[in-house]
Amino acid sequence: MKIFEEYKRIGQQQGFLFESMEDNRAFLSPNDRMLNSKFCMLSKNDMIYFASDSYAAKVGMSSTYSGVYTSIPNSFKDFKAEINKHFWIDFITGRKKVKTNDSYIDKHLSISTNNIDQLLRIIDIRIAKEYLELWDKYSPVKIVIGIDYLQSVVAFKDKLIIGVELNEWVLPERFDSTFNDFQDFVAEIILKLNRYGNDV
Repeated sequence: MKIFEEYKRIGQQQGFLFESMEDNRAFLSPNDRMLNSKFCMLSKNDMIYFASDSYAAKVGMSSTYSGVYTSIPNSFKDFKAEINKHFWIDFITGRKKVKTNDSYIDKHLSISTNNIDQLLRIIDIRIAKEYLELWDKYSPVKIVIGIDYLQSVVAFKDKLIIGVELNEWVLPERFDSTFNDFQDFVAEIILKLNRYGNDV
């Protein structure tokens, strides 16, 4: 894939470790592919850019995403959350929203989580505003948190992962600005955790 070559070049020029994988599994014939998947990863220090694309022809399902992720200390094995920008149409789409009792956050963010108290150690008004600035620049973008969120990444096994995620792969010509913006945002969250005790 050409984009793999471009990502590899970026990695070589900027000191990232690069990995990639393509997997095509045909169960009946080469023309009836049951599963087609690929991913690539660029990692530096504790930050990882991960891009994944998969298509299951038999059931007509596909998934494409990419983002910048890191692991954070945790003491809750099942903590998970997803944060999106709030839209009035959310109630029609059935997206479940958890209330934080902060008027600004509840007005602007749509949050799903299984532990709101832990989430509020990560998200405050300042972080919410910075996220909305990212949304304006890269929409749609979301914050994801979960154990083993990226199962293909060995370094993240059994760890709590936090990331900023898009529903597409970052074009190579936009990689530098996107990675830097996402990395800075995740670093701000880590800094917040460190100030108030970093165990989530």
